[in-house]
Amino acid sequence: MNQAVEGRDPRRRIANLTNGDRSARRSPDVLAGKRAPGWAQRLRVALAAAQNAHAGRLIGAAALLVAIVAAGGIVHAREAGRPVLAGTELGRQQAPDFLLRDASGQAYSLSRFRGKIVVLAFLYTQCPDVCPFTAELLRKADAAAGHPADVEYVAVSVDPFGDNATTIAAFSQEHQLGQLGERFHYLIGSLPELARVWQQYSVRDAAAPELGQPVDHEAWVYVIDKQGLRRRLIAVDVPVAAFVRDLRAFEHR
Repeated sequence: MNQAVEGRDPRRRIANLTNGDRSARRSPDVLAGKRAPGWAQRLRVALAAAQNAHAGRLIGAAALLVAIVAAGGIVHAREAGRPVLAGTELGRQQAPDFLLRDASGQAYSLSRFRGKIVVLAFLYTQCPDVCPFTAELLRKADAAAGHPADVEYVAVSVDPFGDNATTIAAFSQEHQLGQLGERFHYLIGSLPELARVWQQYSVRDAAAPELGQPVDHEAWVYVIDKQGLRRRLIAVDVPVAAFVRDLRAFEHR
């Protein structure tokens, strides 16, 4: 199971994502399916962090600003009667494009799905815990949403050596991903090709995975809207109903 790393600040990670900084790596809030804290808790944590930080440190200030904006946005949404969405708001950043292939050799770019909502996940077929949980979330949420034709599910491999046509087929069968039909795409590539995508989406480092060892990667998915904008970052332990609510919120955007 992925482990939280001491000394790495999840508030800094969220602030970096919101500001489009791709250099940051890890968020203990979502590792191992750990639920991100609610807006009030985030605000309290950010306030405490800012009080303990040195006056000149930008991390505390940025974290405080993100928490206050997030809290204010949720309160405003509640007052306006709009549904409160799951995960972390990422603004309207253009999602970095990439070109990978599926197990049959068919090439897919992210931009190919423009005009559709894209749920972007990062998986590997030998994963003992988070990836099966993620696969179940996608399948159940899609069923609960009524198998929406305008939602595509893209899984990018985090294990270029262990993921192949045979293991992908077995993983998909075990977790009944065939129910997603042709809207599910499990993409693979070489280590350099995949490492570029991992870094663009801050899901793991670029090191080659050790043979037979678990791959340490983030337990979250991205929601990308029909304009190709990266909108939300969602921990995979979110309730199915909340995930469905997010999908429906972007249907007409």
